[in-house]
Amino acid sequence: MDHREKLLSIVKENGPLLPAQINKELRTNVLFASAMLAEMVDQKKLRLTSMKVGGSPLYYCEGQEHLIERFADRLGQQESAAFGLLKGSKILRDRDQDPQTRVALREIKDFAVPLEVTANGYSDLFWKYYLVSDDDAQSLIKDYINRREEAKEDKTKGAEEPEETEEERPKEVQATIGASALIVEPSARTEEVSAHPKKPVTSVTMTTLEQSEVPEFSYQPSVSFSTMIDTDEKVKIGKKRPEHLQQQESKLMVFPEDDEFFMNVRKFFDGAGMDILDFVLIRKGTEYDFVVKIPSNVGVLEYYCKAKSKSKINDGDLASAFVQGQIKKLPILFVTVGDLTKRAEELLSKEFRSMFVRKI
Repeated sequence: MDHREKLLSIVKENGPLLPAQINKELRTNVLFASAMLAEMVDQKKLRLTSMKVGGSPLYYCEGQEHLIERFADRLGQQESAAFGLLKGSKILRDRDQDPQTRVALREIKDFAVPLEVTANGYSDLFWKYYLVSDDDAQSLIKDYINRREEAKEDKTKGAEEPEETEEERPKEVQATIGASALIVEPSARTEEVSAHPKKPVTSVTMTTLEQSEVPEFSYQPSVSFSTMIDTDEKVKIGKKRPEHLQQQESKLMVFPEDDEFFMNVRKFFDGAGMDILDFVLIRKGTEYDFVVKIPSNVGVLEYYCKAKSKSKINDGDLASAFVQGQIKKLPILFVTVGDLTKRAEELLSKEFRSMFVRKI
């Protein structure tokens, strides 16, 4: 049997598989196996996941898409939350989600299918779970839009006054807003109540987008942090914790000393005089979240730190860290072994100026 036929047979029987697993079955050298895999992906005989397991993608054949779900537990914390939300809801409208979910949906490319949806002349971005059929997604999206519009209509009706006949309607109508009474001309009142809600959506047009066509998610930071402390509220960020609490925390933390990346980050912290208050493992060997103490000329400050071992840090990586920093209400430090993409550099200089990025 030809090596390529054997490779395809192995993946069909056992996929999705990592390159190392395929190489082991083929019993050939890594370079030859890698070349064949790349060739078969180009010929669309094999497919490749965007998600990586241990730094490598998974190879699978058409019809094995449902099996990729077995590896969803390898997703990061935010990506895993977005995966669960999308799987449960089947469809999500992008603009109705919170910032961290919108960032994460753009990251879980294997499970979230971007859709451009047009209904009643308006276009919107939706996401569907990758195993949901187009017909089902279309029906779910139509129902979702109509439910949202009905809810808006009910809310508006609840705030309106009872309808009046032409004979009962006075020349001037009094409307109450809060505790204030306003006198409204009849023409203004008529114009207000004649604004009909949108017509019910009976059909939607749906186009699957390429990942490169998905609009980047950007937002204006609502909070900015600075290392220049000039208010009492900011000084509280750097307030030193009681010594007994620090000792208690240090006893509870067990550092993964077998993780080279973690130890390199810790070495960087030690060299900068920074102390670890807390850390969370996201992906062993590649990603951690920290809360650290940083000494400054105005006292000790607490920072949220994202540490990521990745050759190229993109705008999604920075946006995700920024959102987490905002949630924790802490300034942000991003530590990495890689370089920023051009888009990430632009984002850092324009929108995320309060974030500090350090390469180790």
